[in-house]
Amino acid sequence: MQPTLRGAWWLHEMREAGLQYIAWVLPSNLVARQTAETIAQTIENPYVGTFDDVASAYVWLQQQQIAVDSQQ
Repeated sequence: MQPTLRGAWWLHEMREAGLQYIAWVLPSNLVARQTAETIAQTIENPYVGTFDDVASAYVWLQQQQIAVDSQQ
């Protein structure tokens, strides 16, 4: 399973704009969750982290920024 045409376009535009990380908060519905996880696994750039809640996704994104800052 791949992103939709619109999703692929959006990812391309975001990469061009410099997006490096996506924190994807997964839905609670099992079928929707499995679909989202399958799509997330196909995306290589930007890196996609999957999460059960917004708070965990937020913390993870902050940690990625720290890692990027320390590499510069």
